[in-house]
Amino acid sequence: MLYFHEAIDARHPLLQDTGALAAILEWYEPAYKDSRALPLKRRRTPRRRSFREAGSATTGWEQPLEIPSLEAGETLWASYGLRPTLFGRLRWFFFRTSPVMLDVMDAEGNIRWYLLIRDFAGSPMPFHPLPRNLEEAAAYFRGDPAQEWARPISVVVREIGPREYGDEVRIRWYAVRRQPPDGEP
Repeated sequence: MLYFHEAIDARHPLLQDTGALAAILEWYEPAYKDSRALPLKRRRTPRRRSFREAGSATTGWEQPLEIPSLEAGETLWASYGLRPTLFGRLRWFFFRTSPVMLDVMDAEGNIRWYLLIRDFAGSPMPFHPLPRNLEEAAAYFRGDPAQEWARPISVVVREIGPREYGDEVRIRWYAVRRQPPDGEP
């Protein structure tokens, strides 16, 4: 399997399909790093992950929300409770809803934004780390610890376009730890 670290419609590659990502994290690991793609080889045994709830919060649109802290060896995943309004449901039926964006500020004050896919928003998805390039993606798939410079400190949820969702967004945070396969440290 080949992994290309390329955005599609401004969507981060790891936020595309959370079910496929879960299968890749469980069954695949980097074989080596190419300059354009990351070849992944199938593992003999699955690498399980354990999830623990790390918190939840309800926030309004455009309101900064602090990110929960993690223990060493954990990554942060999140799910987003988006409730469409009547207008939003009608718009989705006839067209499609306006995008929802996540503005994430890191420890150095840099802001990165991500497009949130409505259909996957309610399922846990990666939040930190989100690799910026192929080298970081290889480290992510290997389970290497995230670099401190990439640590997010706040997130703002924005809706682009007319209000198609309710006034509040419920975010659930999950601390995720990879479990070694049987017989591995």
